[in-house]
Amino acid sequence: MIGNPTAGSEPPILMAFHDPMKDWTNDDLLLDRNERAHFCERHTRLGPIFDWPELRAAFETHERPANDARKKSRRHGVAAVALGFAGLALTALTPFLSRLLPDTVLAERWIGGIAAALIVMGGLVAFHQVLAGREKQRWLGNRYWTERIRQFHFQLILNNLAKAASAVRDDAALDDWRKFRQSELVNFLHDTAQNLLTTFDRLGDDRAEESVWVDRAWMKRLAAPAETQELAKLIEGLYALRIGVQERYTDHKLHTGIFSPRTRAGWLLGLSDALTTAIILLTIAIGAAYAFDFAYVESATPNEPHVWFLLLLGLAGALTAAVVAIRVLNEGLLHRTEAERYEWYLASVRSIDRRFESADTAGRIELLRELERLAYQEMRRFLLAFQEARFVM
Repeated sequence: MIGNPTAGSEPPILMAFHDPMKDWTNDDLLLDRNERAHFCERHTRLGPIFDWPELRAAFETHERPANDARKKSRRHGVAAVALGFAGLALTALTPFLSRLLPDTVLAERWIGGIAAALIVMGGLVAFHQVLAGREKQRWLGNRYWTERIRQFHFQLILNNLAKAASAVRDDAALDDWRKFRQSELVNFLHDTAQNLLTTFDRLGDDRAEESVWVDRAWMKRLAAPAETQELAKLIEGLYALRIGVQERYTDHKLHTGIFSPRTRAGWLLGLSDALTTAIILLTIAIGAAYAFDFAYVESATPNEPHVWFLLLLGLAGALTAAVVAIRVLNEGLLHRTEAERYEWYLASVRSIDRRFESADTAGRIELLRELERLAYQEMRRFLLAFQEARFVM
């Protein structure tokens, strides 16, 4: 597994720069042709149940736009913070930089003007993100679609186990199942599109996180169907593609390296602490220079500050701007929040996994229902957190 290199594998230093999600193929929906062929060969009778071309097509309609919009949204956010930081840092360093040029007064005007322009540009980009934020809305809207499609797929099987188990056994029942699921998919896509405008309002209002089931009728627990070999195989398939894939996906997301939200959150926190320490030391040095009258050139009238003293003042201001920028990046990228959510989700999925092996059929069905609740909770918390995220300095 990624993150646990063995003899003969890449050394840890290279693994830290490997993105474990780069080639993720959405194994649970059998999106990848090779993964699909492997599953269907390994589980011959289950293949037609879990291999759903029309659902995959609906998923792919939203998967790529979601990924593209995410990249653009974050790129704009980081650009807004970078412009704001550059403007503030340049403002703090203006007195020092202007002294290095022949015409100090003219240099101050130009450097100050450039700094002001950078701050304005950063503010415009940031407020465009807040007021319009089309890319973020496109990202979150499409991500809602993909996660709800995924949930619909497994919830449909889980709440129609008897019908699906019959389809595992009988070809005529399999034809009925395909017609049934296609009709359900059409209704789901229609109803979701009709209600998409109020999606985030409903997610925000659902503080008890009760809207787990795509179809409200599925909230009612049905009696477990008769225990058959086909039902056992079906539950085995649900375990592999739902519990197993969710655990592997979350474990990959938390893999230690530059792409891990946990690692990035630690880096930002460490950098913020280091810069704060540097600011304290600079402040002490500036205070000492004032106290012992080292700040100004003795022969100058009126008092003219030393160039090195202006550098200290500029660095203190620039580092303060850097700390603010890091905090804003944390607010926008939500690395710590994301890491904590994944840690909670992974621990919860592993808890289900541990209980699954010793559970009877009814218990396994209940654990699969519990996973659907967890998946909904994780989706809701993710969407609402990034809906509120801001890149405004």
